[in-house]
Amino acid sequence: MLGGEIDIPLQQQGGDEYKFIIAPTFGYFIIDNLVIGAEVYTQINSWLGAIRYNIGAGPFCRYYVGKSNLKPFGHLSYVGVISFFNTAESKYYTSHLKTGLGASYFLIPSVSIEALIAYDQFKTNEELGRIQDPHLSLHFGFQIFIPPRSS
Repeated sequence: MLGGEIDIPLQQQGGDEYKFIIAPTFGYFIIDNLVIGAEVYTQINSWLGAIRYNIGAGPFCRYYVGKSNLKPFGHLSYVGVISFFNTAESKYYTSHLKTGLGASYFLIPSVSIEALIAYDQFKTNEELGRIQDPHLSLHFGFQIFIPPRSS
């Protein structure tokens, strides 16, 4: 399984804050409907004239249910992220835990589009860094299944 997603935080952004998040994924079905894999996390934030860059990686697990072209799924992922600013030498580390429920719609047996509503939780080692509160987010993505799914 190869794919990716873009994210839209479902919380009010502070002032002049803007975000762009993209997360490619690579997974393997270890048994029917159960995928484990890796996610690469990239994010750019603009806030009060500073730009923050985030990059990280970590495991994910997803379980699909049903046999139709519309398959609900549960999702769990953990990503370790390194963050740094364009205006400072310092960097800090963040842990990002994401749990959620979503659905994939199979356009053809090997390609799906998906939506996921997730609860995102963060922990950081930087006390002075601006860290997001836990929040809900909406994720849109696509997946390519190699070989195509059998059900």
